[in-house]
Parts: sequence; C-alpha cells; structure tokens
Amino acid sequence: MFYYTESTVSPNFRETVLSHFPNLASKKNAYLLRLLDYIVLGADFDKDTGNLLLSRDLVKTIKWPSASKSENFVVRDVLNEFSDKVFSLHTTPASWHGHKVRSLNLADVPDWLIELRESEFALNCSDPGVGLASGSSQPRDKVYLDRLAYVDTQYHLARDPQVESVLNYLNGLDPMLFECLKGNYEDAMKVVQLLPDPQSQANQARLLSRVARAPKPFYSPVKNSARIYCSGPSFPYLKGVVRDAFTKGWVQIDLKQSQLMIISERWGLGCIREYLDEINHGIWRDLAEKLEVDYSEELKGEFKKALYSLIFGSTRKKTLDDRLKPLTFDQKNRFLKHELVDMVVRGFSLRRKKLKTRGFLVDAFGKEMAIGKVDKKDFGHRLRSIVAAEAQSFEFAILAPVIEYAKSTQGEESPLVVTGWLHDGLWVDCDDKEALPRHIDEVRDLIKTTSFRLLGFEMEAEVDYGV
Repeated sequence: MFYYTESTVSPNFRETVLSHFPNLASKKNAYLLRLLDYIVLGADFDKDTGNLLLSRDLVKTIKWPSASKSENFVVRDVLNEFSDKVFSLHTTPASWHGHKVRSLNLADVPDWLIELRESEFALNCSDPGVGLASGSSQPRDKVYLDRLAYVDTQYHLARDPQVESVLNYLNGLDPMLFECLKGNYEDAMKVVQLLPDPQSQANQARLLSRVARAPKPFYSPVKNSARIYCSGPSFPYLKGVVRDAFTKGWVQIDLKQSQLMIISERWGLGCIREYLDEINHGIWRDLAEKLEVDYSEELKGEFKKALYSLIFGSTRKKTLDDRLKPLTFDQKNRFLKHELVDMVVRGFSLRRKKLKTRGFLVDAFGKEMAIGKVDKKDFGHRLRSIVAAEAQSFEFAILAPVIEYAKSTQGEESPLVVTGWLHDGLWVDCDDKEALPRHIDEVRDLIKTTSFRLLGFEMEAEVDYGV
C-alpha cells in the first residue's frame, strides 16, 4: 500500500536543502535524500493520529528504487544512518490496517526546513519544477508515467473483471481533464489555513501541494477484495472541506448512508432501515440531540469515525479511549447506548460469529472471502477485514455500472466523464452543463436499479453540484 514517489519542487528548494546537507548530493547518499523527501513532503498519514507512516516496503523502494528482488535490510539501521548524517529522527512502532509500520515524529524536522516547505506551498503549482531527489526536470507527464508504471504492476491483484474494467477506465482518462483543478489550488489552500488543528493544516498543505502538481489520480486494486484505492498523493485523500474547494466545478455523487444500508441487509438488521426512515433530520443531528450537545461539522466527523469503526469491529472500550474526543465521558457512554449504535455493535458480533462458524463470507460478486490460515495474533484483524470487505464490495458493485454508463455516452455530443472515485461515491463532469442534469438522473436511476437487484431495496444518491 505504500510506495515512494519523488516530490516536484522549485529549483531553489532543492538548492537550499543541499546547501544545508551537502553530503546528500553524493550518489552514495542518494537514498537518504529520497528519505528526506518523504519525511518533509510525503503524504501517507494515519487519519486518526495525523502522524506520517513509514513501512518496510516504503523504505525498500527508497533505498533500492529499481530492485527486482527482495533485499535483506533492517529498517532501524536505515533510520539510524539518516539520524547520523542528516538530522535526528525518532519513530515509534505502529499498526496500520494490519501492516507493521513506524510512526514518524515530525517535530524532529528543523525549523528552517519547515519554513522552506511552507514557502513552497505559496508557489504557483503550474510552475516548472525539479525532482527533489534526482534534480531532473519533472514534467507532469513523467510523474504520470511513473505512477502508471507502478499501478500496472498491481493489476494482477484485481479480484473480478469488473474491478479491472473500472481501473482501465479511471487510469486511462486524459490527464488534461484534471488541469482545471489547478485553478482551484489557491482557494483550497485558504480552506487548509482555516482548519482548526495545526497538525491537520500542515498535513493537508503538503498533500494538496503534491496533488496540485499532478492532479490526476491513479488507482490500484486491493488484494483479495473487490475494492480499489488511489496510489500515491491524490485528491480523494484530502479532507472533505479541502477536497470540495479543490474539485469545485465537478459534481459529486455519494451513496446515501451506504454502509448502514448495506449491513442492514447483509447482517439481517432491518431495524436499521426502520430507524433511518423514522428520523427526519439525519443520523448525526439525531445523535447530537440525544446526547444534548450542539451539532457541528467537527462533531459530525467524530460521530462518523466512531460509528464506522464500530461497524468494522472496534470495541466499545477502544471507542471510548480513541474516539469522540470533544465529548465528556458521560456523553461518550450515552453515545454507545444510542439505539443505532447498539444495533451496529450487536450486529457486528453476530456477523463475526457467523464468519467464524462458516469460515467465509460471500462478496457482491458471489465470490467467497475465506479466513484461511492466519496466525492467532492476526485472527481478529482478518475477521474484521473480511466483514469490511464484504460491505465495501457492495458499494463497488453499486457504483461500477456508472462507469459503464459513462463509457456508453462517449459517442454522444455531450458525454459524461467519471473524474474520480471514492469507496462510496464518485465525481463526474460534462462539458455541456445543460446536458448534465439528464446524465445525473440516469445515474440516480442506475444506482436505484443496481442496489435493488443486489440488496432488495433502492438506495438513494446524494448529489452535490459543487458550485
């Protein structure tokens, strides 16, 4: 899931870095310059902690970019060498989606380098740049070819032909379709500066600056799953408010309450749909009302994180410890006793029990996802992963026909283009804005038809015209 992509920077940025660390200009220390590139400008953050993550595979691609076979090395040795020759670096062991990684303490980065990086964010993202590690010219097309070369090596992981069809469409889009996003860069950066958390500001700024240089995302499949994800820095990974500013002008289409609707059928919890039908002002406002707290977008985000972590197997205790930070202990306990939350917790327990008994679940394409042979310490993660993959496969199967519809319009005078993909939604555009409502209606109907076929009821699509 982690791989290194060289950052594009101004010539002045690279020259300043090398004037402070002249030893990094040598070929022998080239990998340390690549590691510095990742530490200062990388964008693989843990969404919960905001910390930059460093995996063994990532360190391998940094140290041996073109290695065709596995190299024997110790990550700690590479990090110690960086600390000796560049600046002190402190890391702690962590886990990310079952992967062993290291969490980086970015407080170690020198102040002058942070200031240099921040000045870089203010530059025009269309200005020509150079690779920080290589010093070579970094035209947009070279960046895209490098990313495409990586995702091509991942295609064999596609679980279903429909997954590969979606990947071919998205990865084959003309990069010029995404150049319009560069005009939104300054407005999006202003939104970043308004984020309340300084760490979130810094993380979003570095991600946005990298995305804006080469805004077209590339996608890879997930092993043993009917899911896809963006490879490398990509606009779908931006925070929602930042992403909305950056993609202004495109239409975003989301599956309404997709995870809850899907598990209501797959887990046999019709009571969830009954609850959703009864409330008039949405889940998050209902939760705020029951907890007697003022509703806000920040609180909505906390509610979503907590509820979806419970859907995918987090314990009540972990939720109390790690989530809902703006709430008091009493309010957190009342959240866990809310009727919807209780349905989800009991439902996951029953689904987990069924999976342990049968040894597998079936995804939206009728393929078995088996537990298989796993170490005892990894057993719990494997169960949670399969339960999550089951629900996410239905999201994929409901959205995938939209790609086929977009393909079918390519011969029209005003075709629909799917410009981006997220697990529960996508972005679309059409040159003829008058034709856009007709396409949107077709997509809404398609989502209803597909969800009824797969789940036995119609799901709604929420549409944001991004104006």
